[in-house]
Amino acid sequence: YNIDELKQLFEFEQPEEAFAKAYLTWGNTFADKFNGDFAAVIIDFIQQTVLLVRDHIGVRPLTYSIKDDLLVFASHEFGIAKSNLVDNSLSYSSLIRTFFYTSNIQKYNLTVFQNINKVIPGYLLKIDSDQKYYKYWEPEKIKIDHNLTFEVAVCQIRKLLVRSVKIRVNKGTIGAHVSGGLDSSGVAAILADNLHDKGCLKCFSWSPKESAIKIGALNEKEF
Repeated sequence: YNIDELKQLFEFEQPEEAFAKAYLTWGNTFADKFNGDFAAVIIDFIQQTVLLVRDHIGVRPLTYSIKDDLLVFASHEFGIAKSNLVDNSLSYSSLIRTFFYTSNIQKYNLTVFQNINKVIPGYLLKIDSDQKYYKYWEPEKIKIDHNLTFEVAVCQIRKLLVRSVKIRVNKGTIGAHVSGGLDSSGVAAILADNLHDKGCLKCFSWSPKESAIKIGALNEKEF
């Protein structure tokens, strides 16, 4: 979403080219220069390394498995499991941990398969003769402004939220999830305020069919 800013630093036509040039410019911390949702794999033939990286909070999935000298990667762990290129045995401890919340400690790299892992959001995974993670996003180092008033904070958050919604708008039909909650309603309201053609905005909910609602499922449409 910051293409114009990046084009002031180097020339590129496609996102793939931007990622390659950013890596050559900034090395292992290059992903922090991108404002967007992404998952990327870079093969560095000179350094004989493979780099796997996800966006800051992990909107785009990216999974991988290593067997001897074979690296398999895909958007989702089930894509790797179905390939039968690696052992796809289930990890029962991970299943129990995930579905029964047996631990408060999150392990973002685990999947339900023993030999398939997820790339951790906000990190770059470098694979050569070894595997090493590099943390490129460090939100814990954000400086605290003790002089910031509540009113100014609200104003700044509102501007950032409106801007973040507007830069994600593409041409054509725009879909917005409306559950009745504050977050989805706020995003839909911002879209409605900033679209010239409000007819292109289509709102939806994940509510099941009427038969399922009758047995206790939440009906978002009521909100």
